[in-house]
Amino acid sequence: MISGNPLQVVRRLPRTVKPFPNEVVFSYLHRLEQINCFPKGLLLSLSISEDRRQTALLSTLSGYSAPVLRCALPELDAKTTRLLPGHWYTFAPCYRCVARRAPGQTVNAWHAHPARFCPRHRVWTGNVRYPLHTDRRPDISRAHHRYRRLVAQYGAAPTHTAFRDAVEIITSWSTMNVLNLPPDQALDPAPAAIRGTVSPREIWSTRMAAHCYPATVELTRLLVDPTWTAQALASRAWADVRPTFAHLVSDNCRPEGMSDPLTLWRNDIRQRTLIAAAHAP
Repeated sequence: MISGNPLQVVRRLPRTVKPFPNEVVFSYLHRLEQINCFPKGLLLSLSISEDRRQTALLSTLSGYSAPVLRCALPELDAKTTRLLPGHWYTFAPCYRCVARRAPGQTVNAWHAHPARFCPRHRVWTGNVRYPLHTDRRPDISRAHHRYRRLVAQYGAAPTHTAFRDAVEIITSWSTMNVLNLPPDQALDPAPAAIRGTVSPREIWSTRMAAHCYPATVELTRLLVDPTWTAQALASRAWADVRPTFAHLVSDNCRPEGMSDPLTLWRNDIRQRTLIAAAHAP
């Protein structure tokens, strides 16, 4: 099958596995190693950079045609590869998806959304060792669909940037105890057999990220909107724009203060705008 130094692929492996949707190439090679009981890293040494040669190599190894592999493994598609570094994220899929498509194996896949949430099974996968069921939190599913609509409306890059800014602001508001969250409803952890060893800090951060996700998407909706951003930057006070985000914070929040994260975001955008204008031809 494989002979010579460096290794050469001459025919299909004795045992193959079907690629997981949007799987990372290294993850797929690792699963082929596992199912064939090869030494760890043997097939990883076969990875090459040229898309066509890599696709042909994987096609020979797995027995699947090149179109099937390019559809399942985004790194083999030249058009998709240009989008991966900046706008896609790699992390383990939902444990229920893995159990259905790759039982007993570890999978790493590409995701277009930075939030680790499986809409099919309504599982929050923020921590692979501590997944959460969100069946009793329908607002999380609604927020996920709302985020996808924002991507369709404004584009992936602006939406992802706004989401990252919103995460920082919401996290700061949560630390300051001014975030106006709904009553804490149960986020049930996955069965004990699925969970790994996690620290209390990891449990807290995972649950908090899931709990704050709807508010984060709601703030993302404002930050990515050019009309709202222009109004926020032009206003001398927050009186004109405060009603648009007042429901996210408690009444005792004073976003006019210089230490408020949203005010810091506004000042940073203003400064970058002025610098860009000064260097414009």
